[in-house]
Amino acid sequence: MKWKKPSLAIDFCDAAILIAPLILFSPVLGGGKALFWGTTILQFIPWRHIAVEILRQGQIPLWNPYSGMGSPLLANYQSALVYPLNWIMMLLDYLGGAEWSAVGQGYFIVVHLALAGLGIRRFLKLMGVNELGQLVGGVGYALGGYLVSRVSFQSIILSAAWIPWILYFLTKSINNPSNKKVFVCLCISLTFQVLAGHAQTTWYTVWLGFAWALYLILQRSKLSNQISLNTFFKCFIPWVSAILVAGLLSSIQILPTLEYLLNSQRAGGVNSEIGLTYSFWPWRFLTILMPNLFGSPGFGNYWGYANYWEDAIYSGSAALPLAIYALFIWIGNQRKGKESKSESPHQPNGIGFWWVMVVISLLLALGKNLPYYEWFYNHSSLLRLFQAPTRISIIAQFGLAFLAGAGIDLWTKPLGKRLYWLHLSIAGGFAMAVTALIFYSFTQDFFPTIVLSVMIFGFQSSVFGIILLKIPNYQENINNSKKLNLWGLFVTAFFMIDLLGMQWGLNPGINPKIYAPQNSEVLGFQLDSGRGILMPEDEYQLKFKDYLRFDTFHPPLGWEGFRFTWLPNMNLLEPVSMVNNFDPFVPKFFADWMAAIEDSEKRNDSSRLRKLIELSSVNWIVERGAAGEVVISPFSGSEQVWFSSCSILVNDEDAVIEQILAPNFDTRKVVVLNSNGLMPQNDCGNKKTNAEVSIQTLIETPNQIVFAVNSDTSGWLVLNDTHYPGWVAEVNGKRTKLYTANVLFRAIPLQSGESEIKFTYRPKSFYIGMILSSVTFVIFLIYALLKIYNAHSK
Repeated sequence: MKWKKPSLAIDFCDAAILIAPLILFSPVLGGGKALFWGTTILQFIPWRHIAVEILRQGQIPLWNPYSGMGSPLLANYQSALVYPLNWIMMLLDYLGGAEWSAVGQGYFIVVHLALAGLGIRRFLKLMGVNELGQLVGGVGYALGGYLVSRVSFQSIILSAAWIPWILYFLTKSINNPSNKKVFVCLCISLTFQVLAGHAQTTWYTVWLGFAWALYLILQRSKLSNQISLNTFFKCFIPWVSAILVAGLLSSIQILPTLEYLLNSQRAGGVNSEIGLTYSFWPWRFLTILMPNLFGSPGFGNYWGYANYWEDAIYSGSAALPLAIYALFIWIGNQRKGKESKSESPHQPNGIGFWWVMVVISLLLALGKNLPYYEWFYNHSSLLRLFQAPTRISIIAQFGLAFLAGAGIDLWTKPLGKRLYWLHLSIAGGFAMAVTALIFYSFTQDFFPTIVLSVMIFGFQSSVFGIILLKIPNYQENINNSKKLNLWGLFVTAFFMIDLLGMQWGLNPGINPKIYAPQNSEVLGFQLDSGRGILMPEDEYQLKFKDYLRFDTFHPPLGWEGFRFTWLPNMNLLEPVSMVNNFDPFVPKFFADWMAAIEDSEKRNDSSRLRKLIELSSVNWIVERGAAGEVVISPFSGSEQVWFSSCSILVNDEDAVIEQILAPNFDTRKVVVLNSNGLMPQNDCGNKKTNAEVSIQTLIETPNQIVFAVNSDTSGWLVLNDTHYPGWVAEVNGKRTKLYTANVLFRAIPLQSGESEIKFTYRPKSFYIGMILSSVTFVIFLIYALLKIYNAHSK
């Protein structure tokens, strides 16, 4: 069956795939609104905005001084600051601030959804699927539940958009190793995915690529009845080479991120209790057919396990039936080929492979719901790198879209048993819809989302069954292509209406002014100096109970006060400094520090809590009132930088915390230093504790801070900002060893008299990565240009 292209200047299939996401996001884009829900406003747009603000100062955005008492910025992998397409969004922010960036975010996402759909369309074409199947697969992936429901998680969307292109170029590269242009495109696609900011998706793609390459090799050996070991390894060369090239090109991002990982709370892997929380809920398998069976936050009625998006897999109500049909046809053709000892009938390539991938990925997605998975998780450092096993279902989402496209390609005029079962399905679907409608009219309070979903699915089954029934037969296909085109339009319309209707409302918009910086009069409190803290229990309540709830995108409090909750990292939009940090990685010592604050709050230990807040250099505290209102109050007694004439050396982190929280210990006079085996013990007994000292801040930028200090005695200058690898200190122009003070802060020894102290963030991981990326880029560019030139000269 061949669905011919209309004689239009624009390819109809590509146009439909491009338009579909625009329609879905039209309430946001057409209304001049901005995406905001979840990590969009708490992470991605603020990260990008503060990076642009740092660039305005003529500095590289290496360090974020405003979140978590200071934390790496570029090394924060999900910020995707090195991702080339993200530079367009940064330009928007530079020209019009966070508001322009927020409005552009909707288009940014739409472009990547369209990119995903166009990619799988080309992959399906390469696999021998006709144009109608390509269109079905394209919209099934681009508008699939996995992607659309996760739009708030920008890094996932950006990474997933490159999967079909990677597989497309990998296939062409293995089939034709001499085509270096294709190999260059493979390297670029994989590099873009690596830089897009979601390591988990890239990790799955790498192993999927190996599995796909192995499949192509085995398929080739089956056709030729022989394959040498040398040929076997040669087929893997394009993929292994592309991984190496992409890794080197991305070194500027990978090396700082690796350093961050090794110094983060995830250095030893993710705790199984946390890491397996988002395991695929088995009941959600039903949502492959009926996505809103347990409700939807877009409609304000989600009541299933955990959240809606983690288990969302949907490519249309007809996707799974078409995939099953494709499987039966594939099995039948395999049998026919064996019985006749001849080649199997022509069919799309990869049906068996993608069914295996769908099954395997869904089994692994079950996580803790799968026997023995937790044991493997606890004994595998590779598994424990990532949380949420359900996210491997991206492979199932891709596979279902692929198989739906293959199924519609294989569909022909039903005869015999197929005609009988199709009639039965149409009647069954109609009966299901009518029964559910009658039941709902009498008992609207009985799980209405289930009843409505069953009713809609029954209706959809009947309508699509009738559409399948009306496919022109073979003779009509030849003599009347217009009739076939009309049938194809009905199939397209069914999938588009189905996917748009089921995914509608999953990405609410808001007035972009929510991203505008606020002045002190509006805020009601002077926040531009000093550091604030949102108490941990209040942060959780405001985030998950008051506003970013899993059951609805329409919280009872409305969105008017959301901007002033001071949930991290919205403070970057001002920007003002806060103790809180909502980055995926945080330095391990910082995570332990926040755990101590949270523990003190839960135990209602006000003395311990006050001491921790004082050491955090807090000048104002954010608390949630009884009615959900946010109250800001000043806090005195904290200093960002201070001088101690003596120190105590303690051997480990727990002992440091125990020492500084001791009831009679005065943290204003004595600094507790973490032992590193190289520092002599200091004797506070012979030291002057009331030193006369003056400290003046000369320069303060994100990557550097300079002080002028005058003291009448020797001692320690302590800066209550996070001590992290890459920070170096100079005293009067000479490099000085930097120590970790009071668990996670910076300290340097000083002699009496006048001194100029300079703290500079100069991470070797970034500069080594930059050199590797630059050298690789130049070599890769020369290689690509030479291959293109040689190809044209021939």
